[in-house]
Amino acid sequence: MKENPDIITAIQCHHYLSHESRAQATRVCCDLLKEGGIYITFENIRPLTEDGIAIGKRYWRNFQLSYGRNENEIQKHLEHFDTGYYPITVEEHLELLRATGFKTIELFWYSYMQAGFYCIK
Repeated sequence: MKENPDIITAIQCHHYLSHESRAQATRVCCDLLKEGGIYITFENIRPLTEDGIAIGKRYWRNFQLSYGRNENEIQKHLEHFDTGYYPITVEEHLELLRATGFKTIELFWYSYMQAGFYCIK
């Protein structure tokens, strides 16, 4: 007898995937869950505007500076935005989660360029 999990978490991993691969990975998580199961995901997200992206990157730069990273390390890290990882907006996350088949989809945490969602199958 196959047992499906009650909870699946995907923490800071799907933002490395293309749009198609992200949708496929999310669908697999939904399909694996038992009815009423909970999916929790935290991801880097894309701010809605270019100004929002600049502000988010400035905040992330300052945070890294405060923990001892040098400017060169920080610049290389910031350059991964849209090249090494591919953030989508909060609304795109919500649309993806709806399209995947979750009944309940909620944003429960959001800070600068990261967000957390929970969904119920």
